[in-house]
Amino acid sequence: LAAIAPITKPLKIDHCVPKSSDHLIRSFDAHISPNPVKKGAPLKIFASAEMEKVFKSGTYILEITAFGFPVLNQTDDICRDSTGFIPTLGPVTISGLKCPVAIHHKAEVVTTITVPSQLVDGVNIRVKIYVENQDKEPVMCEDTAFET
Repeated sequence: LAAIAPITKPLKIDHCVPKSSDHLIRSFDAHISPNPVKKGAPLKIFASAEMEKVFKSGTYILEITAFGFPVLNQTDDICRDSTGFIPTLGPVTISGLKCPVAIHHKAEVVTTITVPSQLVDGVNIRVKIYVENQDKEPVMCEDTAFET
């Protein structure tokens, strides 16, 4: 069995939705679990927002870089769960929104990625997810990076 080794630096999520979208969401919350990240264990990035406009449908763009290079760029329907695969890192799962989301209700997106226990130290990994509604208005954006 591979040991689960912690990555010692706590991670932060940058909320990257433009100020022009402030009228679309009442509150935004994001967190990472576990924090700090542990090699060999699933990393979950949670983002939620309370909607100020009905969210009927939308899309997400998921960008992941590792080793300084793009390893996944995926666009899909945010109102369903989906999975991508990165040869060096494995599966990446998006737990989508439960659409429609009514005004003043909370919507949550969860991105799950497992940092392989055998991954060498010093690899920079960046995970960014951007969500827009049916009118192509940005409502969520989370951007985090860490080094193994």
